[in-house]
Amino acid sequence: MLVAVACVGLWQFGLAGPSLSHGPVLSVSGAYLDDDRPPTMTIDVEIHNEGSRAETVEAVGRSAPGMHLEKVGFEPGFPTKLAPGKRLLVELRYAITDCALAAREALAVPVRVRRWMGAVTVDARDDSHESGAWQNHPISTTCDEQL
Repeated sequence: MLVAVACVGLWQFGLAGPSLSHGPVLSVSGAYLDDDRPPTMTIDVEIHNEGSRAETVEAVGRSAPGMHLEKVGFEPGFPTKLAPGKRLLVELRYAITDCALAAREALAVPVRVRRWMGAVTVDARDDSHESGAWQNHPISTTCDEQL
């Protein structure tokens, strides 16, 4: 029992693995680029390092069914060090490629982190306590316009 508690503690504080979260999505916008390309939506999300050690963030985000991740915007670019307690703001631009397949449940925000033992990808926990999925409104708006 004591070993299990120690392992959970090590993981929670980022010693055994990264402890990352994201708050509420700061902004979401949907728009058509032109008639020849699929509609896009852009989200701004903050990734928060809740662990006790700095993490080297190599990448954020991934494509999902019906949604192709086109661009990840972050200045000055990846990789970047994220100190304990600090946040980084990332812009993710998705092309909505198939309204029927686009996820309606909350999508995870994956973060790839480089550690001494290699790269590991973790899903940043959603600590926004908002109901519903961040992508629902722009997908519904965009897909309803196509009908």
